[in-house]
Amino acid sequence: MSQKQNIKLYNSLTNVSDEYIEEAVNAVLDKAIVKRKKIRYLVPLAACLILVFSAFTVLAKTSWGTRIIDMFTSRTESGPCYSESGYDLSVDIKKVPISQLQGDVRQVSEIIAEQFDNYEPWDSWYPGSWYKEFPSSAEAIAFVGLKSLESLDWNLKELNTSLSVTGNAEGELQSLDIETDYKVEDIRLQAYSRIYTENYTDEIIFGIRTTEDISFTEAYYTTDNGLQCHIVTSTALESGYLSKEGYVVKNGVLYSLHIAYLEKDAKQAEELMCQWAELF
Repeated sequence: MSQKQNIKLYNSLTNVSDEYIEEAVNAVLDKAIVKRKKIRYLVPLAACLILVFSAFTVLAKTSWGTRIIDMFTSRTESGPCYSESGYDLSVDIKKVPISQLQGDVRQVSEIIAEQFDNYEPWDSWYPGSWYKEFPSSAEAIAFVGLKSLESLDWNLKELNTSLSVTGNAEGELQSLDIETDYKVEDIRLQAYSRIYTENYTDEIIFGIRTTEDISFTEAYYTTDNGLQCHIVTSTALESGYLSKEGYVVKNGVLYSLHIAYLEKDAKQAEELMCQWAELF
């Protein structure tokens, strides 16, 4: 990494006060339990961390971006026999009008509406989501048809690309998530482009969960174009893998990068994170 990049990357360890957590997290979590909000799970490559998505109403904020609202190690709130480490991240992002989705993804609206029409309580699946794999990220982006959605000119070979879409019983599209996977020797990377439409009425909180005893640190990197990349790094799991999560918000899209790596590759993982951030 260049001296300029080293200067721009600085650590800011988070220490969330009890008062903030009680006001900004516990209250909305209690409310979410009453509303029985649905949670999605995703297991990132190699790191064995669980990425938890959820929609809650949070405090009003003044700018687009991401911020940590809770960070914990070996938390036992779920019961004395279960502990977890992780963090919760709130996201400020401009919701995208459906009219700006000009690709074939608009046809998914009818598919999701039919899922709700045909669903029976005893079915082993739940309506409201759609998934498809694509030969490349460029084709997935074209399928979505959002002009502000960027195709990253990264000199890495794409391994897999997929699109996940969620919607409601009326067939209104609520969120879209493009995932592209890469591998650099022993380093695994997953790049995401997440879109939340005008039909997604709540603000967003998502985070990382693992049952192992690990801790997290927070850092920020400012790109040459003046964008802020929010970076959260974990200590090592029992497998020996660490992880870095990078977040960039631009033009109504939340871009994120998950990197799973071994300690010997820590410097290269940091360089890859900065490379990715500079693509925007």
